[in-house]
Amino acid sequence: MKAPLDIALCRRILRISAQALETLRSCHRMYWLYELLELMERVLGIFAGFTQPGPKEPAPVSFEQVWNQLGGTAAKPQSPAGTAAGGPERPEAWTLPEDPESLALLTAQIREWRMLLAELYQAYGIPMNTENCCYLYSQTQNYRIGDVIRKRRKMLGLSVRELCEGICSEKTLRRLENNKTRSQRAVWSELFCRLGLSPEYQRESVVTGQRDVLLLYRASGDALNNHDTEETQRLLEQLKDLLPMDVLINRQELERKDCLNKLQKKEITAEECVIRLKKALQYTIPLESIKTAKDGPDIYLTCAELECVYNIAMKSRDEAEEFNLDLLQSVTRQCIFEDSIHTFINMYELIMTGVASRLGDAGEYEKSTEISEKVMEECLLAHRMGMLHDCLYNKLWNQIEAAKKGTSAVPAIPIDRELQKCIQLARFCKETFYEAFYIQQATELIHP
Repeated sequence: MKAPLDIALCRRILRISAQALETLRSCHRMYWLYELLELMERVLGIFAGFTQPGPKEPAPVSFEQVWNQLGGTAAKPQSPAGTAAGGPERPEAWTLPEDPESLALLTAQIREWRMLLAELYQAYGIPMNTENCCYLYSQTQNYRIGDVIRKRRKMLGLSVRELCEGICSEKTLRRLENNKTRSQRAVWSELFCRLGLSPEYQRESVVTGQRDVLLLYRASGDALNNHDTEETQRLLEQLKDLLPMDVLINRQELERKDCLNKLQKKEITAEECVIRLKKALQYTIPLESIKTAKDGPDIYLTCAELECVYNIAMKSRDEAEEFNLDLLQSVTRQCIFEDSIHTFINMYELIMTGVASRLGDAGEYEKSTEISEKVMEECLLAHRMGMLHDCLYNKLWNQIEAAKKGTSAVPAIPIDRELQKCIQLARFCKETFYEAFYIQQATELIHP
């Protein structure tokens, strides 16, 4: 940027920046995002000076069309047997739109995202620039094998003798649970299986060694979040053929998604959905075992189990609702007590965003807003984007509902600007369902 930029160098900077930005959009992260947006905005301004007005072309319909022309798009995952193998579609030549309308639209969107980030970071006193790359390596549920076995055994109510019978000696198990020995894989693998856990290394809620299948699984999650019920069903059918269904975790996760998709399609009721979710959870651990352990320090749930419990709590509409909310919060209490939210941020943001929403539904607006504020702060610290629009909307919803009831505990915030923030954050994350929802809310709330 210190040297004079020619048009070729501008194109190269924008191409690389767009690739980086698309990666962040796909995984809802904000590593070096402010720096990238700032760079793109500056270079777009310089690039516009090099372009010559050409023949008048129809203006693009949306930012996404301009973005796709730039090359910041990925093809939908296909079956591993297909030619694309679920990977991103790499255009042979990335093209930068040169008509003034497209350039103006692209620049305006980049600037809007940058200004929104600056506003959010400043509101929470967090630096806009990415200053600590160690966050890249701390966002996962890290447990030592011994801790997992000990916590899980106690949750299931098994004695040391019952768990180790036919596998190893009681002395070996006690040493393993206290992290005083490095047991052979064959031993702890059998212990894991007896505890309803997969002995395979997992980065997702399913067990597979095929990257193409993993991409299909991620795409099914995106489709489900965007309420694309037909696409979700199509992907789940493919996954049933490609994932080993004798692995209980895989069966549990696919049935959970299928259940939620059927609820979106209104093929089942919320009550039927909860019943099916409890059955899916039962594959690996009974809900009663989690309830029994909720007030103690020894809770370990897999990602798939955690999402089952979360969905059960969110879909429940009966006398068990308050208990299920408390059950969800009990999972996060230990990491709050140990000041390790950053390590368990994926779990924390999911659970507490849901808890805040349900507390708002119950009229506890001040407490709900307080939780949403905390989730936003932790997400910004960890450079995570996915839950920010949920939290912002929850705070706004609390304000509107409190005003209707004459409650002044929730501070007033500008409705129009907050909804625009929600729209922009959902657009960045490519969550089209929520973007459309916020646009509809803006229409109804601001122009009733």
